[in-house]
Amino acid sequence: MIDIVFKSGPLRLILEAKWDAGFHEKQGSRQWLCFRQNQIETLHVFLVRTPEQATRHWDDEDRSLELDARFAGWKEGRRLVTWNAVATRLQQASYGLPSHIEHWRRDALRVLNMFGEKTFEGFDHLAALDRPPAISAGAPAFFNATAFAWPYAIIPATSAPAFFQGAAQ
Repeated sequence: MIDIVFKSGPLRLILEAKWDAGFHEKQGSRQWLCFRQNQIETLHVFLVRTPEQATRHWDDEDRSLELDARFAGWKEGRRLVTWNAVATRLQQASYGLPSHIEHWRRDALRVLNMFGEKTFEGFDHLAALDRPPAISAGAPAFFNATAFAWPYAIIPATSAPAFFQGAAQ
């Protein structure tokens, strides 16, 4: 539980962090009852690897609690954050941080990357082409549509280019 005080008033964060672990029966609703205070705006943040981890849990709890007034505002106060979103945000927040926070940020990114939560790093790592590839007039410049079976033929076989074709000169 984290309490933050802004000029506009207090905010309470109930943080549940999961890493491939399941939820116990009514875990989220029990946390809401224990830590929410009516006079403080409260957000219940679920930090998970995949959204399905929390949403499956929420669906089960929502059905059993919909008529209980103690849970008013819980649906609206829930937030779902993936570990990948945390890694992405840490990757973006690299400018102007105090050195001790910057060290923590880099270490946290290393750990998340080590566990497979990699962020998009752009295309800078790709080698530049010396010259663009040659495109022959009338030849497909991207790909030809071909028969594709998974489990049935979805794209009919054709000799016409599916993306674009170089103009005849």
